[in-house]
Order: sequence, then structure tokens, then C-alpha cells
Amino acid sequence: MTSPWELPDLVSLRLLVEALDRTSIGAAARELGVSQPAASERLRALEVRLGVQLCIRSPRGVRPTPAGMVVRDWAADILAGAERLATGVAALRAEQAGQLRVAASLTVAEHLFPGWVHALRRAAPDAAVRLEVANSAEVAAALGAGRCDLGFIEGGSAPRTLQFRTVMHDRLTVVVAPSHRWARRRPPRVTPAELASTPLVVREEGSGTRDVLERALRLRTRRPSAHGSATDRDPGDGPSRDPGRDASCGAGTPPFRTALELGSTRAVTAAVLAGEGPAVVSVLAVAELLGRGELVAVDVEGIDLARRVRAVWREGHPPAGAAATLLAIASRTGPTLRDTPA
Repeated sequence: MTSPWELPDLVSLRLLVEALDRTSIGAAARELGVSQPAASERLRALEVRLGVQLCIRSPRGVRPTPAGMVVRDWAADILAGAERLATGVAALRAEQAGQLRVAASLTVAEHLFPGWVHALRRAAPDAAVRLEVANSAEVAAALGAGRCDLGFIEGGSAPRTLQFRTVMHDRLTVVVAPSHRWARRRPPRVTPAELASTPLVVREEGSGTRDVLERALRLRTRRPSAHGSATDRDPGDGPSRDPGRDASCGAGTPPFRTALELGSTRAVTAAVLAGEGPAVVSVLAVAELLGRGELVAVDVEGIDLARRVRAVWREGHPPAGAAATLLAIASRTGPTLRDTPA
């Protein structure tokens, strides 16, 4: 193996190439921004290090020796390779720092993410963001498959293969059209049994919204699921089961009746407005409709419909660069239960 002391540095190699191509040490020195005496001394040091005479100096300039021409061509190849290396590493660094793949559940994507990404643009103007919108179980699957760098899910729990942080709290509410019989009650209120026995407009299995509703009703109505009893505890803010399995109770009987099952909160809200039946949705999704009186919120006695919104990522791949910035923004700007209307 060649001794490190025999390996020339890139600056010396570039000086050699420039001097021989320009037939002038002075011109090469100006190109590299050094003095002519320093350039001459560096070329001599290169010849000593390599043990080969590389150039012949004369009052008319500098010309290569036969060995110097061969070394000049090798040096040019090395410099071109070093340039490719530097360019490639810069591109990789820019990609890692600037490209951010995010997967977010529907409520987060529609009502929270636009504000978060606007703040991210101010903090990291060059960040390129790609958003995949899915339900909470699908977000976890996207992370596991490596399709995204950071995810946001609602309710449920995170798989053991994922790490997470609670970035905010949300609350679900039962909503009905103003013409619905529950809206005429003073105050609008139902029991858990009444909610469970009334056909509802619901989200699809795997949705965080549906997960919270099922958990809350199982606790109150004590109807067993295929995955456990009504006394299953909320795993809280730590490693837990896959939300795709926990949120989806398709293998058992849901603790409610289904009038209509839809794949987005907007579709659920539209169905309620059309009089299809009550629904349980995030207050973030219906705040304006409630304020205008187009929907009516109905209280459910003794049921806690609060839920966490969590940022999730693969174990061993903590958020970095733009992902870390987005996580900080979400944690700082996300509303809490105190900020959310009941």
C-alpha cells in the first residue's frame, strides 16, 4: 500500500495541471489565488514527494517532462473524480436536509398541516415536502415500509416499532343536523346506550376517529371486542400495539350501529348535513359549521372523547433536518384541549 506521505494533496495536483496547461507557474498561481513564489515552492515539494521531475522551468515558462505529462493526466482524472465526489455529497446532503416525506391522518392533513407547513416554509424555505394522506393505521404502515420520514396519527396507540411524541390534544364531538330530534333537546344530550343504538355515519376501520369512538363506547356499554374486553386500558403515551390492529375492530362487532361508512371527515360531515344521521367527528373539522348553526353538537353523558395527536417515526430514525423542524412547529403551534371548543 502507498504510504500516506507519498500521496499528493488535491491543491498541489490542481496547481500542476494549471501550470502545465497554461505553461506558466504565475498564471496558475493567480488562478489558485496564491503568490508565484508559493506556487513554485509547492511544485518543487510535489516533485520531492513523488520522487519524479514533473516540469522544466525556463524564462519562457514551464513545460512538462515526459513523466510530468503522464502525472498531469492522472492528476486531472483525480481532480475530476474529487469534483464528482464533492458534487454528489452536496446533492445527498441537500436531499437529506431539504426533502421531507410526511404521512398524516385526514384530520391532521386537512386542518393542521397547512399551518404547520406554512411555518416550515418560513423556517426552511428550500424544504421540499411531500404529503401522503391516509388514516392512522395506513400512516403507521407507510412508516414501517419506509415511504415517509415522519407521520401524524390520531387516537389509538403506536406500534412497538415506532417512536412517538404527543404534539397536541383534540376532542371529538357528536354532531347532528338542526332538524334531528337530538338537536331539539335542551340541552342537546344523549346517553352512551342511546348513541350506541342509533345508526351512525362513521369513518372506515383504521381511522383514529373511529378508534376513539369504539374505545369510549366499549368502556361505557361493556360490549366485548374480538381483541379484548371493555376493560382494556388506554396504553397512554408509551410503546403499544399497532393502531391498525387496535383501531380496527372489524373481526368483532362494533359497539355501535352503522348507517353509513365513509372514507373522509368531509364526506361524513356532508352526510350529516344531508340528514343521514349523527356522526362523531373532530371539533377541528366542524368548528365553523357549529359556529354558523349548520350543525349542532350533542353531549354524551359520561364519555370521554378526548384524543391525542401524535407524531410518529421509525425506531432508530429520529427526526432530523426539516423533519425535526416540522416536529418542533407541530409541538409548538398545535391547539390543546383548552384551546378547542367543547
